[in-house]
This record gives sequence, structure tokens and C-alpha cells, in this order.
Amino acid sequence: MSLFEVVYEEWLQQQIHDEKSPRRRELLQNGLGHGTVEFLRSIWFPVIAIWITYILNIKYVTSITDTGI
Repeated sequence: MSLFEVVYEEWLQQQIHDEKSPRRRELLQNGLGHGTVEFLRSIWFPVIAIWITYILNIKYVTSITDTGI
């Protein structure tokens, strides 16, 4: 199982658990459409991963420059 699949399944289960509307919960339980999942896998997930890496690098560089190392 790929990292995307693990994160996606955890996210989907959390959305189902948190959803208050019975109709929306039923739609989530049926799963997202193929196009939506492929968009998440091909575009959204890689972009978010790059963004998180960028933010972590900025925090690391900032912490090094603040300590004078």
C-alpha cells in the first residue's frame, strides 16, 4: 500500500466518522469518484508534500540562524 493510499484511507475514515449529515456520510461511505481520487493522488498530495517539506526547511533554517550556528 502506498503512502497516498494510507493517508487517503485515514482521511476518508475520519471524514466519515466526523460527518453529521446522514446523506453526506452515506456518499462518503460509497467512496469518492475515480477522477477525484486521481486528482488527489496526482496533484493535491504531491503539492501538499512539497509545501510541507518547504515549510519544515524554512523553520529549520530559521532556527539555525536564530541560534547563531
